[in-house]
Order: sequence, then C-alpha cells, then structure tokens
Amino acid sequence: MKHRCKEQRYKVLPECKELPDEVWESILERLVLNDNYNHFKLPSLVCKQFLSITNRLRRKFVSKDCVLRTSWSNVLIRALERFRNLKEIGFSPWWWTLSDVDSPILKIAYSGLDLQSICLSCFPVSPSADSFTRLGCTMSNIKVLRCTRFGLLRDPDLVHIADALPQLEELDIQYPGNKFEPSEVRYPELSNHMVTDAGIEAISLKLHGLRRINISGIKGCSDRSLVALLSNCVHLNEIQCRLCHVTRRGIRTNATKIDILF
Repeated sequence: MKHRCKEQRYKVLPECKELPDEVWESILERLVLNDNYNHFKLPSLVCKQFLSITNRLRRKFVSKDCVLRTSWSNVLIRALERFRNLKEIGFSPWWWTLSDVDSPILKIAYSGLDLQSICLSCFPVSPSADSFTRLGCTMSNIKVLRCTRFGLLRDPDLVHIADALPQLEELDIQYPGNKFEPSEVRYPELSNHMVTDAGIEAISLKLHGLRRINISGIKGCSDRSLVALLSNCVHLNEIQCRLCHVTRRGIRTNATKIDILF
C-alpha cells in the first residue's frame, strides 16, 4: 500500500507545453518603465523567441551620440529593419559626421513604419523641403516633431515642415545655433537667416491642431510670435519661450489659460 502511494506521489507528469507568445509578451511588457526599453537587452539574449518578441514590443528607439559618431547610418538602418512596431524614433548625430541631412529623413520615410514622434537633434542644417514632403506623404500619423539645436534653422524651413506635416500637435525648435543677430539685417531678408516672428506667424496659420510648441532660445521671436500662436492655434495649451524676446508684458497682455513657460 505504501509502495503504491509513493508511485502515485511521484507519478511522472505529462510534458509541459511552451507558453504562447501572447503570454510572454504580457510578461515582458512589464519590464518597460517610463518608455525605457533597456531592460529588453538581457531577455533578448536568452533565445530567438524572446528576441523576436522584444523586437515586436519595442515602440521607441533613441540612439546614443557615442554610437553615431562613426556609423549613424548603419545604426539607423538596422533599427528600422529590426523594430517594425516603432512609434517614436530619435537620434542626434555629431554635426561633422552628418554630411547628408536628407538621408536619415528619407530612410525613415521609406521604412514602412507608422511613426507618431520623431526627434532630430544637432543637425548642421534643416533637411530639405522634398525630404519633409516625402516624410509627410508616407507617414500621416506623425504628431510630434522635435528639431532641436540645429546648426541652422530659418523661416522657410519652418514653412516646409508645416506644409509637409500639417497634422502636427507638438513642435519643438528650441535653441538653433544660428549665430546671427536680428539687428544686423532687416525684414524680409532676415527670414533667410534665422527663425523670426514671420515664420512663427506662417506656421500658426498652417498647424491648426498644434497643442505644444517650444521656441526657446530663438532671438527672432518676440511678443508678435506669442500673439500669432494664441490667435491662430485654438488647441494650443503650452508655449515654451525661454531666452527669446518674448516679454513679461506681452505675456500679461495676452494672458490666457494656457501654460506659458517663460
């Protein structure tokens, strides 16, 4: 009798089936905290199944400067091919390593992804109108565009962006590197050298769904930009305008319920 009990107690169970991908996806998704996908690195090394799942789950890819110093193009191509469900992508190559500013935009445009947010930082100049047009034609769901710390950004560049991506809800163009003083040249020639009130007025008439904009560090922007944005962008709820020529008086005069970070 005891022998039978032992046999029943240690009876060999049937072989366990592998968990389906849907279950592993639910488990691995819990590793993502605050859009930080770095915790996917170790699971992706465990087996091909985990590699495939983590590739599918990744929604954001942001490159590092140290990687892009020499091979930004290869890094970008591999990311676009590997992570097919990306919603946000960002990279900031060193100025002297990026001889063709249109190449990354075109690679993204032809990737077949359905992006919602693109962050471009430290480009020597703005990509061409044709590149942004191609991007707008292939990706109609882009809501956020950050073009920060560009070496050169001008009014015509802003107009090209607004024409190509009229669905934008957030635009960040803070701290361009234009080494140019507004007092050196007058309108309208000034628009060909830097971002000015005229450029902000132009995009305020084109980006009807704009909710947030950052014009910090742009010396060509004054209270006139503030008035244009508040008058024409009815959905706007935040303006960042640090270290430009927007004044406290202008903010008080045009005070609204939106957040103006001055």
